[in-house]
Amino acid sequence: MPSLKDAFLFARRVLHLSVVHDQVEALSYLLDVISTMEERRAILDIRNKQQQTALHLAALTDNVDAVIVSFLPWSC
Repeated sequence: MPSLKDAFLFARRVLHLSVVHDQVEALSYLLDVISTMEERRAILDIRNKQQQTALHLAALTDNVDAVIVSFLPWSC
């Protein structure tokens, strides 16, 4: 069974890649799954080697759809 650290590393890769490659539908699905997890806030705050969250990447890559569709609801 994967460790919690492995799960966080996988989540980081998937979230960040979904944003960078404009996979909004996949990102939306991932966030739906993550929303059911106890560690949801920690997962969303996972940062890459440049200390960027998936939301940072969405802003940096002008991925407005990722921000609006997937992250804006989490800000409430």
